[in-house]
Amino acid sequence: MRRLLRPNYVVPSLMLTSILVGLIGLRLRSPTGGLTIEPSQSACGMVAPGAILERTFRITNNAGKAVSLERVLPTCGCTSAVPGRSRLNAGEATTLTCTVDLGTRRQSFAIGVTVVYRPDGSQVPSSSVCTITGRINNLIQL
Repeated sequence: MRRLLRPNYVVPSLMLTSILVGLIGLRLRSPTGGLTIEPSQSACGMVAPGAILERTFRITNNAGKAVSLERVLPTCGCTSAVPGRSRLNAGEATTLTCTVDLGTRRQSFAIGVTVVYRPDGSQVPSSSVCTITGRINNLIQL
């Protein structure tokens, strides 16, 4: 079990994100020139137990038309993610602020955040994903 929670297991976390999005009834397609999230991964390194982490990502609309951000889905209930704006015109950008409350977690973590969006005139939503990774340093006492 400990091995599965190492930061180098981000791909399974992203697969879990895809499954979660599928379970809520969304059909996703790969975007071509859609939203980009930068950085795509935020590596926190070693963090203290019980820490509350805040990471900010930049979402840029490269779709060539306006898009509406429909949902933001973290893979863990310990994470909240809030976009600065819910609608972006072509070429515009906004922030995505993610807060992770590590609580009693004592192992490594890889949390995916999926941004589901719909370009104007499209019937099918698309998505972009970013991740937050790190390791708990159990030797640090608060």
